Amino acid sequence: MLSPVQIDHLVNAYLGWLGMQAVATADLAVRPVMDLPEPPERRINELFTIGDFAKTLPDYQSKYVTRLYDQGQKFQQALNDMRFYMTSS
Repeated sequence: MLSPVQIDHLVNAYLGWLGMQAVATADLAVRPVMDLPEPPERRINELFTIGDFAKTLPDYQSKYVTRLYDQGQKFQQALNDMRFYMTSS
């Protein structure tokens, strides 16, 4: 007998996105019939189709991405200043 986690992993491994959507749909259909408790609230990346486009970054990763864009903006400003002073002289 396979555990629910093992079944979930097998469906994901062999059927990919379509299998995961089928499992999610079956869960929604079976949960009220079997009188199961409500699932925990879903994050945005777990929602049907939206989750394929919207992902949340971990805190440690988003900090460095923000820092990268801030440094890029400072560099672009310095480059624009340099070009301005080269053309004005």
